[in-house]
Amino acid sequence: MLLSALIPASQKEAQAAAALKEQAQPLVEQLTSTAKEVTGNLQEPAQDALESVKTTATDAADTGKDQGTSAAGDVKDQAQDAKPAVQQQASDS
Repeated sequence: MLLSALIPASQKEAQAAAALKEQAQPLVEQLTSTAKEVTGNLQEPAQDALESVKTTATDAADTGKDQGTSAAGDVKDQAQDAKPAVQQQASDS
């Protein structure tokens, strides 16, 4: 098989290959056009999905930040509330 690839094609084989290539050209063009159309049709939904993911991630980050800030405030308030009792225990000891 490798050896046959090294042997030059006969004139009939070359003509057959050229004819096949010529006949296949419209199919190649149609497939190329269809592939471009499919790519174009998928581009907008992909961009919409990406935007949705970005929005969800931003919302999640904001929620996490808000919850963290709220939790920190709660801990601070609890520490403030406990301060007199801790000071009283310290002075009693």
